[in-house]
Amino acid sequence: MIGHRPLVLPWQVRPYRREILADGIALYSADRSPKSLVVGFCGRDHRLFLSVGMILQTLDHTRFDLMTVVDPAELHFDSGVEGYANSLVELAGRLSDVVAARGYSGVVTYGTSMGGLPALRVGLLMGADRAVAAGGRFAWNIGRLLRGEKHVGAFDLLCRCRKPGKTEIYAIFSEGHDGDVESAQRLAAIRPDSRLLPLPCLDHNFVYEIQKARRLDEYHREIFDLRRKPDPAVLRRSLTKRSRLDPRRTFYIGL
Repeated sequence: MIGHRPLVLPWQVRPYRREILADGIALYSADRSPKSLVVGFCGRDHRLFLSVGMILQTLDHTRFDLMTVVDPAELHFDSGVEGYANSLVELAGRLSDVVAARGYSGVVTYGTSMGGLPALRVGLLMGADRAVAAGGRFAWNIGRLLRGEKHVGAFDLLCRCRKPGKTEIYAIFSEGHDGDVESAQRLAAIRPDSRLLPLPCLDHNFVYEIQKARRLDEYHREIFDLRRKPDPAVLRRSLTKRSRLDPRRTFYIGL
């Protein structure tokens, strides 16, 4: 007689629950605390290079909550988030209140593309443990002036006039993308304490390439785990495709 074997699935659905804090601000939590909060500043597509569902399925729900912040005005969060905060400084204060009220043990600010540099600025204002820009791009106010649009303020918190604090600053970017390389070099010039982490990729959205390589879980663990520093070698390896037979590979369910 053949015995029954339990069904072992190579993935686990993450029990995150979404809470809308304001228009453009959502908190995803599994109601376990204390834990670390990842504050994600989205780019112009209102995503963190990938859909929220993909990101949540590669996070450890016992250790991380995720907050997503969107700027529909596309002003690099300089005017905050309409209906929630009227400036970047006020936004940082409101987010700090959330951290204090919920008792998070650690904070990582993380932004992609247009949201990359705001993630660094807010991270510094909040005194976050770590601030990460993925493909971060500086505002191009010349274009806004020519089109008669509202431009981003002249003063930038990312400057030499601010002494280095406890916040670790990282810039991850595609070493084969000229625009991203230029932005990373500008950041290094004005914030010498920034750590640059170039990846062997040509595309601005290198996170999508990591997802295709089935190593999104490794990437997130490397940049969000505050128990260790991000390892450049591990991050570069995240673009090397995993075998389909590897039980650790990333699965995406119902997306």
